[in-house]
Amino acid sequence: MRNYFFILFAAGAIQSVVFGGRQTIPLSIEGINLASTLNYLEISFAFAVGQLVSGAVTPLGGAISDKYGSGKTLFLGIIVSAIGCFLIPFSTTPLMLVISIGILSAGGSGIAGLPVIMSAVNKLVPPERSGMAFGLVNAGGSIGQFLFAPLAGLMIINYGWQASIFASCALLIMVLPLCWLIRYQPQKKQKNASGDNLSFSKTLFLAFNTPSYILLISGFFVCGFHVAFIITHMPGVIIACGLNVNVTGWSLAIIGFFNILGSLFAGWYISKRSMKIFLSYIYGAR
Repeated sequence: MRNYFFILFAAGAIQSVVFGGRQTIPLSIEGINLASTLNYLEISFAFAVGQLVSGAVTPLGGAISDKYGSGKTLFLGIIVSAIGCFLIPFSTTPLMLVISIGILSAGGSGIAGLPVIMSAVNKLVPPERSGMAFGLVNAGGSIGQFLFAPLAGLMIINYGWQASIFASCALLIMVLPLCWLIRYQPQKKQKNASGDNLSFSKTLFLAFNTPSYILLISGFFVCGFHVAFIITHMPGVIIACGLNVNVTGWSLAIIGFFNILGSLFAGWYISKRSMKIFLSYIYGAR
């Protein structure tokens, strides 16, 4: 059995770079706007497509993970996301920007997203430690946002927005070896009562006929709308108010810092109390 520390470190680091690094891309919106003929609406559309693509491919990432294992799935997602990041500075038309930001970068992040990482951790960590493990891994994404957002702001001021994008691409490549630490071999599917394997379509049918699942994804929809809207458009609003990109970076860092505290508290709480009650507290607070 692999050491739990290395499992959680690898999972947290991957989540930190994949999620945290992606949150720094909106800091470059002003630079993309000034360096090309693209207007704010076209840039915003690319980010909007990215949100849809990221959500749409997340089940695909889960299906790939079930068939080929988490290590290969994370490796694939990170590579695709890195390619998308690398192409952003060269995207001078709306279509190119949609492909780089909206399809490749976001799609790769969706494939190598939190569900695949959490699934791997769930299989490698004992059930009695899973609650705190989930909290620590989830905090990893916020740590990435807390660290990378102000650094990206400084890099944009001193070296330009393209350097910030390329740095994010380099970080994605650097965490690729960590995929090996949280790999697991998928088990062969068991036959159900009728003798058929539970296919992807049947799994979706079962999920969407489960009331608890509908309620859960409805809550995530609200959460995702709030977070995506703030992260994407807050940088432009701050710059429009006459403040520099550093303010945006530190604003995102503050959000990330309190996400860290919330994730750690959530991990501790759900290991002792009801998850459903805690979710009701969270959405009530929102």
